[in-house]
Amino acid sequence: MMADITAMQLVVLAALIAMVASIALTWLVVSVRDRSSERADGAPWRSEQGLLADEPLSPQVVRRLIETMPNALIVCSSQGLVSYVSPGAAQLGLVEHARLMPSEFMDLLAQVVSDGVLREREIATDSGEQATHMRVRIGGIDDDSYAVFLDDVSEQRRFEEVRRDFVTNVSHELKTPSGAIALLAETIGDASDDPEAVRYFAGRIMKESERLSQLVHHLIDLQHVQDMSAIQVTQRVDALAAVREAIALDATQAQAKSIAVQLTADRRVLPLDAASEAHGEAGPHAEAFEVLADRESLTTAVRNLVENAIRYSPQHGSVAVTLERAGSVVRIRVVDQGIGIPKEAQQRIFERFYRVDAARSRATGGSGLGLSIAKHGIEEHGGTLGVWSHEGFGSTFTIEMPLAPENAAT
Repeated sequence: MMADITAMQLVVLAALIAMVASIALTWLVVSVRDRSSERADGAPWRSEQGLLADEPLSPQVVRRLIETMPNALIVCSSQGLVSYVSPGAAQLGLVEHARLMPSEFMDLLAQVVSDGVLREREIATDSGEQATHMRVRIGGIDDDSYAVFLDDVSEQRRFEEVRRDFVTNVSHELKTPSGAIALLAETIGDASDDPEAVRYFAGRIMKESERLSQLVHHLIDLQHVQDMSAIQVTQRVDALAAVREAIALDATQAQAKSIAVQLTADRRVLPLDAASEAHGEAGPHAEAFEVLADRESLTTAVRNLVENAIRYSPQHGSVAVTLERAGSVVRIRVVDQGIGIPKEAQQRIFERFYRVDAARSRATGGSGLGLSIAKHGIEEHGGTLGVWSHEGFGSTFTIEMPLAPENAAT
């Protein structure tokens, strides 16, 4: 029933747009060609359907009608000579020196000119950085005048691509450990009389199950930060306490690789637990690092950054976590001395499931979701997450979040 109503609404909307477009385009041609607003018999032009209370439409009204339409518009001749470009179309860069430039558009226009049949097609153009997908509708409106309606559907296509990739990647990531567990379990059955082999394969099963569990938890975290209703009302959060909690959650991984994690706040080295600080190792006041955020989301973001730093750092390496006040923001940096990230990959590392080195990531147990979760969670609270990296010299991830105002609710 809902689908029927939606379809009906779309039909009605399309009919209304077509009706407005018909009126607007008729008067646009009149204004572009500087024709008289008088009919041949001397009477002012009026809507035959009695629209707009039978008042004549001025060129200014026609232009405003077109500017409020959902589609951008270009009016041109059969040779592509442009006589009108709506504000929305002007931003698309399809017209140069008063001519319609893209060859795909001109080919479609030539087909319409040849047989007079209105045509609609989706055309992809490469602007250099990324492809632009345009739904183009071309039809004749007067002698040697053609309307080119444009609808930029690039965002929809990118969303569809991300969704397809996400489903594919989730399926692959879940299939790999689950398939390995099934195979290892079968191997254990065949080697039941070999205790050493049983212990080895049982350890492998444990490792794959942990990887599977981590992926599921990351998917839950990703859903949490994307669902605004799941994020609690923001409150004053001690960023220093959240960072300490994040480091503590990654302590096991750091110990397993003998990696030292150092915490610094306003250029002072602090103990990793608040209890040690309370017993004489004084540091900055907690309120100096208060931000308005959801405590769980902030902790998850920092934990993922620290976990990532540990994972890609060498054995016996070090990871530094620093906090500082910079004007009206709190800046949190996670610095490692790991393998670094190639320059060409730095714009993509926050994409879901993207890995610079897929083989290495699987070997280290990465899910490809941690950085995406961190970035989304920080940005949902008005903050930013950036990266500096150089291959062979490590990486620095920087979180910036606004300081909580003094009169903010607790």
